[in-house]
Amino acid sequence: MEKIIVEYPEVKLVGIVTLTIPAQTYVKFTNGPGAMPSVLMDVWKKIWGLTQEELGGKHSYKVDFEMYDERSHDHHNIVLDVFVAIEK
Repeated sequence: MEKIIVEYPEVKLVGIVTLTIPAQTYVKFTNGPGAMPSVLMDVWKKIWGLTQEELGGKHSYKVDFEMYDERSHDHHNIVLDVFVAIEK
């Protein structure tokens, strides 16, 4: 599991549904490859087990999100990113 801290700008995803993700500081975790749903459950278990220091800040519980892109087309071999909002 790779972890990096990113300053993420506001993002608007347009399609059937529009979703606005607020600009804030997120920790990005890249996990996989692995099969669904275990690859997703594993990364969240690891995240929830981190201390504030290991996370890189206090979990703000505002907006956390998962990003599925071209790396997630094969449900038996998914790589995905999880963004966790923190207060520094």
